[in-house]
Amino acid sequence: MLHRIDLEVDGEGDAPIGRPERGATAYVLARGLSPAPDDVVGDLWIGGVEKLAVGYRDLPEETARAFVPDPFAPAEVPAHRMYRTGDLASVRPDGTIRFHGRADEQVKVRGVRVEMAEVREAALAHPDVSDCAAGVVEGDRGAEVALHYVAAPTLAATELRTFMAGRLQREATPAYLCHVDRLPATQSGKLDRSALPDPRLAGAVPTAAGAPAGTPTEEALLTIWRKVLGRADIGVTDGFLDIGGDSIAAVRIAAAAADAGWSVSGVDVLRGGTVASLARTAVRRDDPQGPAAAPSGPRRRLDDKAAARLAAIFGDAGDG
Repeated sequence: MLHRIDLEVDGEGDAPIGRPERGATAYVLARGLSPAPDDVVGDLWIGGVEKLAVGYRDLPEETARAFVPDPFAPAEVPAHRMYRTGDLASVRPDGTIRFHGRADEQVKVRGVRVEMAEVREAALAHPDVSDCAAGVVEGDRGAEVALHYVAAPTLAATELRTFMAGRLQREATPAYLCHVDRLPATQSGKLDRSALPDPRLAGAVPTAAGAPAGTPTEEALLTIWRKVLGRADIGVTDGFLDIGGDSIAAVRIAAAAADAGWSVSGVDVLRGGTVASLARTAVRRDDPQGPAAAPSGPRRRLDDKAAARLAAIFGDAGDG
């Protein structure tokens, strides 16, 4: 790749990596090996009969995955292949290519392996997002995925997070989102992560809404959720699964509610309920007007059995 630096065009620290040299090819491709639109980040593939390696030595499976036939090569040259570099890039309208970091970054969030490339791909699937950078920060519950994104000002972080949640597993869905005008780059054109703002501060949205409690029941249940999940930013309209809830937390919430005198279904919690929705069905055990006014002994024993069944089903709730 070659590029002649023009400070008036490229700007300080924003130089692209250029164009392929003679005899080589370079493509920025989206999923399905389709060309990515201008200024949209995709995978960088390179090729060329004289410029490309044969493959990985003694690694036939990895070679087959990374070295594939070039679908864009002229039909009269069937030997053309291309290689997935593992780099993320975008093509400027003038044809030059800009580097955006590596696609094979992996981290573990609550014991689950998360591919940063998948997080970025989910964000870039939104039509209003033009660029983004995914990473990990230490949040209230340990390692959490954070996303810095460049998008139209009309795109709210909560809207983007909901959009991504439909495409990613819970652990990969960003807990923190931060809108930026542009991603900072080093002089070589690589992402300058040290210059990114802290997503946990102003501009970040840890949860979907963070709506405050409106009733005493919501206030009581919200306190329990915050204590069990270890997050002070939870609101009554935040979905249990959206904020990282799991089977263990569902059992703990049901047990904590029972200890506080409330009848709450752990199954309803695990199904992705909110504090607001649970508050509409939760009742005090000592409420003479509510369903809990039935003889307390059998009702309590039934709840204990239900909690035990939940723990047995989930298997991993023994420490809660």
